[in-house]
Amino acid sequence: PPLHVHLLPHSHVDHGWHKTTKSYQKQVNNILENMIGGLASYPAMKFVWTESLFLKRWMGAKGHSTSSHPPKTWRELTEHVISTGQLEFCSGSFTSHDEAATNIDAVLLNFEKGLEYLRQEFGVNPKVAC
Repeated sequence: PPLHVHLLPHSHVDHGWHKTTKSYQKQVNNILENMIGGLASYPAMKFVWTESLFLKRWMGAKGHSTSSHPPKTWRELTEHVISTGQLEFCSGSFTSHDEAATNIDAVLLNFEKGLEYLRQEFGVNPKVAC
């Protein structure tokens, strides 16, 4: 049978790995704006996102400002690409935890906070883990 290959653009952002979370947020903002704008421009494209912390901070800072994709705000554009299934969430944790240096309570709290945000903000529950 023929081999079918599926490529999924994906972003994984380690908070505090080489920089502070705050300084890393600037780079993540750029990723989010390019990704959301790209999805809006190319309806057949899909993207998978993992960490809800950076998304929450970006939405708080940019959500109500107007994107370059008229006449929508970044929040409206983000909600649109989520509702069409172009933007999917993998795992849904608040951050990508370090499995080697944490305990189960911290892991569960991380997922609880991230999933709570995604449900309250966008009404979604991730269907897969990564």
